[in-house]
Amino acid sequence: MDCLDYKTQPATTMSGYFPEYNSKRSFKGASMEVDPNSLDPELRTAKFLALASAALGLMSLCLAIIPVCGGAASVIGIVTGLFSLRTENTKTALAGVILSILGVVVTIVYSLFLYFFKK
Repeated sequence: MDCLDYKTQPATTMSGYFPEYNSKRSFKGASMEVDPNSLDPELRTAKFLALASAALGLMSLCLAIIPVCGGAASVIGIVTGLFSLRTENTKTALAGVILSILGVVVTIVYSLFLYFFKK
């Protein structure tokens, strides 16, 4: 049986197939990895707050059926998104603020619905 598997084949490198590829995972000088420790601490905090704002915005939409939880998640999401937008204007922070505002609206509408239509 003349089957060869990966253990018996010589290892081929990416540089043989792609001459512009080097072993440091970069193409033509552009690095593909970002070291989080190399970022400015303020920028790192802004990215974290933007992500937290987007997550809280999505959670506020889900938690709107419990008005206290949905309202709290929405308010915290708006605050973290605005702090992030003050430092760095990213689409993630903007999406978090928009989702959190939408969560506040859904929470208020659902609270009014519960108040006026309770038995």
